Amino acid sequence: MSLFLQNLKQHKELFEMLDSLDESVAKAIAPIVETLQSKKKLMICGNGGSAADSQHIAAEFTGRFIKDRPPIAAM
Repeated sequence: MSLFLQNLKQHKELFEMLDSLDESVAKAIAPIVETLQSKKKLMICGNGGSAADSQHIAAEFTGRFIKDRPPIAAM
């Protein structure tokens, strides 16, 4: 089997597992949703590469790309 098909098979297996994560993801995002619905600001932090990821996701919340919407308070 080619490397491409091996990778494709692994991706397919991963996507088939995602359904089982639904409850865990819902639990993880509940505090975020509660914070935003309370009109509070998300404070996102990290160390090293995670700090860069934190800056990136905060920018995604505050900025708009395809859909024009009010910014989400995050830093």
